[in-house]
Amino acid sequence: MKINKKILIIHPKDKTTRFLDGIKGFLVRGKFQDLITHFNVQLNMKSHSDCLKSLLNNPDDGLIIFLGHGTENKLYGAK
Repeated sequence: MKINKKILIIHPKDKTTRFLDGIKGFLVRGKFQDLITHFNVQLNMKSHSDCLKSLLNNPDDGLIIFLGHGTENKLYGAK
């Protein structure tokens, strides 16, 4: 079975979520590596804007994995 869906991993720079680097690394090096794009949000507005563009460019049927903090109606960026 061939899977064509795209996976976008977003991981803001935050010392409290650094432990999630292992999950990201495992997925990026795993059997779905050709489907995965990962974006590490840095501590500046350009990086935040680029991340938003990545979200908008992700296919409608794609999967987004957010490795960070948020609430039921928002995600927090890098700090």
